[in-house]
Amino acid sequence: MNKRTWFALLLLTVLSVYSCGDRNKYVLAEVVEIEYWGDVEEGEWIMIDGMKFHHVSNNQTEGCDINYTHGYMEVNEAAEDDKLYLPSTSYTSCLDQDNPVEAKLTRGDMAVNLISALNEFADYADGSLELPYKNTSNVYFTTVGKLRLERSNGEKIRVSTSENYKAAIRKVTEQTQ
Repeated sequence: MNKRTWFALLLLTVLSVYSCGDRNKYVLAEVVEIEYWGDVEEGEWIMIDGMKFHHVSNNQTEGCDINYTHGYMEVNEAAEDDKLYLPSTSYTSCLDQDNPVEAKLTRGDMAVNLISALNEFADYADGSLELPYKNTSNVYFTTVGKLRLERSNGEKIRVSTSENYKAAIRKVTEQTQ
């Protein structure tokens, strides 16, 4: 074998060993970046500081609701138990009563739903008026699906996801974008 072939074989071996490693069970940091990169399906979940959000799509089996917008408030409106819900990327929309069509949320919509739901359902300590979570990303990054989450009280944030969750979860060590 020549040197190039040997190097390529060695490189492939190293890459395959590292790619087969276990996925991190969670990220714990003062600043956590969540970047959506694909479609989040019904049944997937994300857990932030013990709040587990299950992704669901809307159920239009009993007819079309023209005003349905598939946001975090709608999917939690008819919750049957103590679970918290976030919308999945795909849902059914109705242009009129007889024409249901498949619609999609953007990555930015997913990010906005997440930060809104976090602040809606988080426990406020000591009657504080300050939102428990803040997004320190600029508006552009949020619209393309990237959040930088910090807790208002400075404590660390713990994030874990279901196995095939379509978002990168990263520990942020510096405050620049």
